[in-house]
Amino acid sequence: MGPLPSFIEQLPGNGFTSTYDRRSVLSRKCRRTPIHGKCLSLINVSSAVSARLAVSSSCVPSGAVLLSMVNPYHSRLRDLQFSRLRESRCFMDRVVSVCFNYSDSLGTCVPAPHVEAARFRSGGYSDLLWAKWRFIADALVAASMVLWVDADVVLLRNPWANIPLRGRQHLLYQPEHPPVEPMWRLGARECVKQSTPRINGGQILVRSARFARQVAALRPLTHTSSNRDKLDQDYASELLYQWNYSHCLLPAGFRSQLWSQRRPNGKTAEDTQIFPLDHSSSCQLVTLHVNGQPSRLLKERAMTAVLGFTTNCVQLTKN
Repeated sequence: MGPLPSFIEQLPGNGFTSTYDRRSVLSRKCRRTPIHGKCLSLINVSSAVSARLAVSSSCVPSGAVLLSMVNPYHSRLRDLQFSRLRESRCFMDRVVSVCFNYSDSLGTCVPAPHVEAARFRSGGYSDLLWAKWRFIADALVAASMVLWVDADVVLLRNPWANIPLRGRQHLLYQPEHPPVEPMWRLGARECVKQSTPRINGGQILVRSARFARQVAALRPLTHTSSNRDKLDQDYASELLYQWNYSHCLLPAGFRSQLWSQRRPNGKTAEDTQIFPLDHSSSCQLVTLHVNGQPSRLLKERAMTAVLGFTTNCVQLTKN
């Protein structure tokens, strides 16, 4: 990827505005998010987040919230995502979701307009990828940290009990590709010095509203909902390194299923290999991101498989 647009150097470092910067993808006539040529207003989640933070929690850190979004296309994934934790009130009280033409009782569901089904690189996929950075920035007006999870991330235990919170890194994230083993053990200072793997936006803990605003503003000026362009996470990775934000990886238990589908020659395994992790390693999981599956049905099967596979794990029953 080439150098970042020069306008990011002029982005505000403090405060928050209710619209994107005028120099971003949004035209002066449409300062909201264009979805397939239409001007769709994005709701602001900061009030909902503030209300959730006012509720004390015995299992979520002060100032922390889990944020996600859902539409009817992903409703079955959502049921699986929270199935292990839906009865944990102290956890669900700190869950806020942007619900596009959808509603449920899993945490706080903030109503949002209808959007097209977001399949991988088709439909509303790219639009929603970029919109999430606006939601994260909104949430950080009230919260001190936001854990974002995509709809295809299954939560196997309370993630907050498994995230190191002593440091003050701007970001902790799931890497796009499997990192070398020592990378899991590095502190924030050492992580910055290393060639840290690129970001996968499916699981990311963000403490910097400024970073989220800058990523949102990097959507290409010529972007018209193309699903063939570089992803938001590609721009986020470049921004992370060029601006020297403090960062590190989420612990190894925050895993991508895609890592388990890599053959020695680098090719991806066939879809028949639904869940190739062995029992021992599965019991170490905190979450599993099933981004290795190309369809909603296969994602459902993979999420169902790992939930069943880890039912009797002692480690999971303790958190």
